[in-house]
Amino acid sequence: MTDPSHKLEKREEKKEEEKRAEQAKEAAAGLIPQEVLEAIPEKDREKVRAAFSQTMMMFGQFPFANPITQKITSDHISALIKNQDDQEKRGSSDRISSRRYGFAAFLVLIGLFIFVTINLASGSPAIYELLLKTAVIFLGGFGSGYGFKAYRDKGK
Repeated sequence: MTDPSHKLEKREEKKEEEKRAEQAKEAAAGLIPQEVLEAIPEKDREKVRAAFSQTMMMFGQFPFANPITQKITSDHISALIKNQDDQEKRGSSDRISSRRYGFAAFLVLIGLFIFVTINLASGSPAIYELLLKTAVIFLGGFGSGYGFKAYRDKGK
């Protein structure tokens, strides 16, 4: 046995859907210019109207355009272009400074390696050998992980 309130809700939903379909059909009729409708054969006009109404039901009422886009002037566009240029200049300077810091870090590591080599190789070669093996293993793992990630990303 079905609940009477459930049937009532279903009827109301169906009425609401029919109302939206009718509104979409009316709006679609107003959206299609008369000269376009006249150019379409009589038998296909209703199909075109139905297609427009279905589209409007799926995507909501027209127009799709944002109201803000109608208020944009050439001054706004010029400001957007100027801001984009400024952002590209900042991005370029950021890349240059990042490369400089990376190169400086590389030089510091090379200097540290030379210092450790001079001090440990002559004093205690066993510790130096262990340290060198550990560094090679670390760099090999880092390089293989980086290569694997690059290989995986290439497949995407």
